Amino acid sequence: MTAFIRALYDEDKAAAMRRGLDHGSTARFDIPTDTLATVPGSPFAYWVSDQLRSIFSELQSVDGGDRAVKQGLASADDFRFVRLHWEVPATERGDRWPTFAKGGRRSAFYSPIPTVVDWRRRGAEIRGNVNSKGETRSNIRMLRATERDFFFVPGVTWPLRGIRFSAQAVPSGSIFSNAGKMAFSGSPLVLLAVFNSSPFDALVGFFAGKVGGVQYEVGLIRRVPFPDLGDWEQGRLADLASAGWSLCRSLNTSSEVSHAFVVPAALQVPGDSFADRVGAWAARVCEAEAELERVQSEIDGLCFELYGISDDDRQAITEGFTVGDESEDGSGGEESAQEDDADDAPVDLDPVGLAAGLVSWTVGAAVGRFDVRLATGKQHWPSEPDPFDPLPNCSQATLTGDDGFPLQSAPAGYPLSVSSVLVDDPGHDLDLPARARAVFGVVFGDDADRWWTEVGVVLDPKAADLETWLRKTFFDYHLKTYSKSRRKAPVMWPLGTRSGSYRVWLYAHRVTPDSVFRVLNDIVGPKLYVEERRLSDLRQEVGPSASQRKAIDAQETFVGELREFRDELAVVAPLWAPDLNDGAVIVLAPFWRLFAHHRGWSTELKDRWRKLAAGDYDWAQLAMRLWPERVILKCAEDRSLAIAHGLEDVFWVADKDNLDKWQPRTVPTTPVEELIAARTNPTITTARQHPTP
Repeated sequence: MTAFIRALYDEDKAAAMRRGLDHGSTARFDIPTDTLATVPGSPFAYWVSDQLRSIFSELQSVDGGDRAVKQGLASADDFRFVRLHWEVPATERGDRWPTFAKGGRRSAFYSPIPTVVDWRRRGAEIRGNVNSKGETRSNIRMLRATERDFFFVPGVTWPLRGIRFSAQAVPSGSIFSNAGKMAFSGSPLVLLAVFNSSPFDALVGFFAGKVGGVQYEVGLIRRVPFPDLGDWEQGRLADLASAGWSLCRSLNTSSEVSHAFVVPAALQVPGDSFADRVGAWAARVCEAEAELERVQSEIDGLCFELYGISDDDRQAITEGFTVGDESEDGSGGEESAQEDDADDAPVDLDPVGLAAGLVSWTVGAAVGRFDVRLATGKQHWPSEPDPFDPLPNCSQATLTGDDGFPLQSAPAGYPLSVSSVLVDDPGHDLDLPARARAVFGVVFGDDADRWWTEVGVVLDPKAADLETWLRKTFFDYHLKTYSKSRRKAPVMWPLGTRSGSYRVWLYAHRVTPDSVFRVLNDIVGPKLYVEERRLSDLRQEVGPSASQRKAIDAQETFVGELREFRDELAVVAPLWAPDLNDGAVIVLAPFWRLFAHHRGWSTELKDRWRKLAAGDYDWAQLAMRLWPERVILKCAEDRSLAIAHGLEDVFWVADKDNLDKWQPRTVPTTPVEELIAARTNPTITTARQHPTP
């Protein structure tokens, strides 16, 4: 017999140890040490009963029967191969950019999956990305059976680590990562229920033999016992898991970057004022959370029975096998997706956040991104999918056609005039605040002015000016909202003067190679002409006063910034042929000077431009456009780059004896000089020098 004294919860460990010397102490456990070997790995879980330890020998493990636990894809270069789902064209989703489960924060039943992975030609670029020894950098070659049998199959995933195990449904059509490990079963809803139960969490911690944040690796999860289930138990657990998933997803319909998004929270609940709706939303969230607690309690109770866990052991589990700091919860590793802002709560209850979400949605509606009819009742609320249905190409809120893809222009009879280009210019037809105010008019009718004022008070308590918030603060909010999984991918792009005194907003998914030329000729050019005339008029006034002199100085500064803005646009316009598959920061890198009004974003883009110019991102289509003489030569040496630029057959040939191996051609099928000449534009060659830092 060995005496163990449990003092995990005691601040005064010495006093606890002294009390534990008493044989009658509840903190003392006298057990034969050989009983610890009942659990694989012999963890020192001395405080539980022999009966609980025996579960490990009596029940089949998770990785048994029709169940499997697998580790997924490590891309070896997430910046190159991973995007956010709103970052790429909706028409490219699915086959090229399938959903990519990378783990995430602790969240039971449901969690939005923001990332997608480049799987064109079954991940040919990832497979072709090799090191100096010719070895694939990714682990993809180790996953042959996993790729064949489990990629695109629905299942459940979980965070890499945490103080409590939680699992989320992963829909069909998804690939999973080495951090976003997955479990599979013929009944994935049953798996989802059991994985989210308190008994399962306790057994995971028990098996890990660790106090605090457990790392939920495949080898750990696959060996945890799984209960024997009859038909009734399977049916009931599946119903409960489905209910839990539905409750969690229903709250996510208010998140602008989620596939589940429909309309912002303030438009999902009734109320005569914004304050009323804030309260109504809080009540809805509380109601959903209470129902979720009931579902969780029933799952726990049923799983305790299925595992055959006694009342005493239930109490031990309920009181906690493990202790830890909440800060450990959901903190992922280097490859996990658990690096979003700590204050990025899954459901926003803060009035400021709810107000910002409402205004952000109006901007999205103004550029034709979101369907305003979902807020007015003219378009039916989308039906809820099955938990394991493939994710749509774009969110449910998107203004789409019958094919499910975003419309490039508003349909006939649409209640709103939309434009993919907006400006910060009071009085202009495309003025951003005026267009957002028009959306308020469609949604709130005669009460639009009151709502505009109420929301403005929340966002700007001092000035109560929503227009100023849109001009000065909106992009900060937008950039943060559209940054996840260590990627920044805003869809609203405010090109502007150095001080931000004038800006032109482009909507990412409707830009074309001609967009910058049109901005230059149709918006900035005429604006500069008007302001130059105004400056001329001010100068012609006789005997200007001090205040007039000040106005002239201000106008001279403004005109100077506009000229600089125009000149920079003229230089950069020839460089630009946006391919959203490159990723937002690559597409916008040449424009880093035009974001000087937002120092942080400009610095990010400037850094990407430097690396792009240095050849770090030669896989990007923009790199080929700007430096074909460099990129084409690299394609002859790097098959992955050749694949990226459609030159694989020109420079490479498959080994006849092993089709998985490729050899460089002795002579390319098209001369290198001819390839370079076909892709060289003298205007681009000249212009590309200007933005270099």
